[in-house]
Amino acid sequence: MAEGASAACAPETPPACDPGGRVPPSPAAPGPQGWIVAIDNWQLLEGSSAIARIKQRTTGAYAGGEFDAGAGWRLGGALGTTRSRIRIDALDAKANVDSYSATLYGKRSFVAGAGKVNLLAAASYAWHDMDTTRHFDVPGISQTLTADVSANTVLAFTELGYELALSQRASLEPFAGLAFRDVRTRGFSESGGSTAIDAEGSRVVQTTTTLGLRGQTGLSLGPAVGRVHALLGWRRAFGDVAPETTLALDGGSVLTVAGAPIARSAALVGLGAELALSRSAAVGLAYGGQYGDGMREHTASLSLRWAFGSL
Repeated sequence: MAEGASAACAPETPPACDPGGRVPPSPAAPGPQGWIVAIDNWQLLEGSSAIARIKQRTTGAYAGGEFDAGAGWRLGGALGTTRSRIRIDALDAKANVDSYSATLYGKRSFVAGAGKVNLLAAASYAWHDMDTTRHFDVPGISQTLTADVSANTVLAFTELGYELALSQRASLEPFAGLAFRDVRTRGFSESGGSTAIDAEGSRVVQTTTTLGLRGQTGLSLGPAVGRVHALLGWRRAFGDVAPETTLALDGGSVLTVAGAPIARSAALVGLGAELALSRSAAVGLAYGGQYGDGMREHTASLSLRWAFGSL
C-alpha cells in the first residue's frame, strides 16, 4: 500500500498557493484583512493496465490574513488542517492522511499599459501523518497489514499574470507559473502478518512550469451576485515524475515499486463558479482536470469562504 498511497498524498494546495487563482481577494479599501476557507475536495487519478485507480477525498479548513506592506505589496500568511481519505480498490488498500500546513505569501498589482500586472509568490510547509491499511488474500493466507507513516512537503510557488479588463464585470489574464515541491516520506514497517513489508525513506522532488489563460465574468442569480471563472493551461513537469520506493518483505526479499506517475506534459482545464451569500461570505464549486500521456486526473471541490475587514 505504501507507495501507492504516498504518490497520491500530496496535500491539498493552500489557497494562497493555488495556481488556479483561489487567493482570497483583497478588500476594496486598503487595510488588513482576515479570511477563512473551508474545503471539500474529491480527486480521481485514473488507472491503466499497470497503475491502479486512486480515489481521494479531502476535507479541511485554512485561516489567514494579509496586510499592506508598502510599495504596493500585500503580505499574508495562513494555517491549515486537512484530512484525506485515499482508496485503491484494485489493491484492497486505503489510507487516512492528516495534514497540517503553514503558508506565507506576497502579492502585488500595478498598472501597465491597457491592463495590470499581477505578481504572486508563496511558500508553504506541510506535515503529514498517514495510517495505511491493506489486505493480502491468496489461498491459505489472509492478512490485514497496517502501518503508521509520516511525511512532509515543502512547496514554493510564483506566478506572473497580465490582466485585461473586457468590461466592468469580465477580464482575461494570461499567466506563467513556476512551482517547486519536495515531498519526503520516512521509512516505516507494517504489522499484521508474514506478508508485512519494511520500506526505506523516500523523496520526491518536482519542478513544474505552467502557461495558461484564465478568465472570469460577473454572475447574477436574482438578488444574488457572484462570478464564473475558467482556466486553460499547459503544465510541464521536471524531476521525479515516477516515484519509487525500496521495500523488504518480512522474509527478506527486496523489491522496488513505483507509485502512480504524473505526465511530463499535461493540459490543464478548470471551470468554477462562486456565489456571494452575504457581503463577507461566498460559496464556490469548481472542477479541475489534468490530461497527459497515460494520465487523467479529475478534481471537484466545494468551498465556503468568509472574509472580514480587520484582524
